[in-house]
Amino acid sequence: MITSLAIKLAASDDRNTTVSAMSSSSQEFSDASALAKGHAAKVTATKALAMTAIDLFTDTELMTQTTEEFKKNRS
Repeated sequence: MITSLAIKLAASDDRNTTVSAMSSSSQEFSDASALAKGHAAKVTATKALAMTAIDLFTDTELMTQTTEEFKKNRS
């Protein structure tokens, strides 16, 4: 089965890869799917880090506890 795709996927080395007219069971399709999953995971991780930063900046007690724990475990 041939699936026609015309999408640009960001590759790990910041080049764009265009995927078009490939079988859904081909190695090319598998590689393109992995790139999309990897991108989604990076977006999720980035959102989690941003939400953690917001928690730290808006909760003085949490920031104090975190700073103390960091200083304690740093040495």
